[in-house]
Amino acid sequence: MNPSIQTFCKRLSMSLLLCSAVLATPVFAHSDEYLDTVPGKHGGQLRMAGPWHFELVLDKQADGSKAMPVTVYLTDHGDQPIATQGAVSKVTIISQNKPVQVTLTAKAPNLLVGEAVYKAEPELKAVVQLTLNGESQNARFTPLKPVPAKAETHQHADAKGEHHHH
Repeated sequence: MNPSIQTFCKRLSMSLLLCSAVLATPVFAHSDEYLDTVPGKHGGQLRMAGPWHFELVLDKQADGSKAMPVTVYLTDHGDQPIATQGAVSKVTIISQNKPVQVTLTAKAPNLLVGEAVYKAEPELKAVVQLTLNGESQNARFTPLKPVPAKAETHQHADAKGEHHHH
C-alpha cells in the first residue's frame, strides 16, 4: 500500500476511535439547578449522587400529624433502574425545624421505602444517604420548594396598547 495512503488510513482510524470514545462517554454534569427543571418520573425531585440519580418522593398532603410515605427511586445516569437489593439507606428530613430520621427498606426493582412524620412545606429539607455494593453516596433535597417559573419572552398589549412583560 502507498505509504501516504497507509498514514491516512491510520490517522482516520485513530480519529474514528477517538470520536467513538468521546461520543460513548456519558455526561455527568447535572447540577441541582438543572435537575430542578427536570420532572421526576414519579413526581419527585431528582438529584445526582456519584454514579446514581435519586428521586425523592414525599406526600404533598402530609400535615405533620402522622407517618407518611418516604420513597426513593434509584437509577443510573441513563435513567435505567438500579436494583436496590442489599442497599442500606436512610433519609433525614428537616420539617418544621425538627430533624426526623427514617431507615428505608429496599423494594424491587429500584425502590427504597419508609415512613416518617413530616409536614409538606416549601422549607422542608432532606438528605438521602445510600450504601450499595460498597459505594456510599448522599444527596440534599428541597423537594417541596417551588420551581421558579420560566419568564415568557413575548409581550402582550393591554387595552391601551401598552406592552407589558409577564
